[in-house]
Amino acid sequence: MNMSLIIHAGKNANSMFATNERAAAGRGAEKEYSGKRNTIYAGNIGVRPDSIQMKRQQAQKKAMKILQDTFAADRELDQSIQGMADRADELQKQTAEQRKEAGEIAAARNELAENYGIEGDGREVEDLELLRKEKKAKDLTSGVCLNDAEEKRLREIYEEGLTGYEKDMLELDDKEEYLQNQIKSGEQGEKSIRSSLRDTKLERLKSDPMLKAQSDAEEIIMQANKEIYADLMNEGKKHIEEKIAEEKEKAEKIAEKKEEEEEKEAKRKEQEAQMEAWIEDAKEAAESAGNELPSASEMDEIYSYNNPDAAGKTKADKEIEQMLEEMKLLQDDIKGAAIDAGM
Repeated sequence: MNMSLIIHAGKNANSMFATNERAAAGRGAEKEYSGKRNTIYAGNIGVRPDSIQMKRQQAQKKAMKILQDTFAADRELDQSIQGMADRADELQKQTAEQRKEAGEIAAARNELAENYGIEGDGREVEDLELLRKEKKAKDLTSGVCLNDAEEKRLREIYEEGLTGYEKDMLELDDKEEYLQNQIKSGEQGEKSIRSSLRDTKLERLKSDPMLKAQSDAEEIIMQANKEIYADLMNEGKKHIEEKIAEEKEKAEKIAEKKEEEEEKEAKRKEQEAQMEAWIEDAKEAAESAGNELPSASEMDEIYSYNNPDAAGKTKADKEIEQMLEEMKLLQDDIKGAAIDAGM
């Protein structure tokens, strides 16, 4: 027996079983081909549509979680990148303002000297330069050293006290130094952030986590579909095997019944042949008129033997019955002939 397994699926890769309406329509279309092949529907082979739907939903839920987690991480990374970019822009703006402010210190020094009436290279200018040299000498990495005369003059300056001009100029020096340090720090910070941003963006382009997550999600759905398809195939195979066993059992019963009928028919034919031979013998006996024909009771016994069930008469039964009737008529004819001969 030829049997093909057809699993009806939806139009897209995620649809693995037909709806009841589509299955019903499919059954109607397959009826005209029922003599050529059998179609197995998922709903008819023990696979419950809700179990298929549950497996698909579980796969979709797992795939969605991967996408959501990756999207959340990607969004967090976007926020981090934006925060870094904002910080770099802020440092750039801050450094620009500090440069501008540092550039204004030179003008402030000129204005301060003018206000104090300092011109040329007077004593206060020399003392100011010595105070600046002292500050540098305190930095051991500068390599600047003071000689004895300079140290002596510094003691005299501190004993006499710093002038207003010297104090204000040194204050401007401290401010300028602070601004330069801030500018340097800001530039280094901005450079480091910009470098990190470039590395992060390049790494993202290489890995593309969202693309990978999408691929992983699709793989999960595809694997679930394969499992569903395998389940359907296994159930379909089981259904086909059961169907074949049923058809085989039916065929065996039909064969047994046919064999019984053949045996019964052979027995009837044998009885028919025996009856025909017996009738021929009876005819020969009637012609000789010296032999007695079977009595009426014997004829009825023979008839009952060959026709035990009048309700189930076959063609052979009817032929045997007809032969017996002919024998009864022959018996009556012989009796009539004997009477005529006696007269």
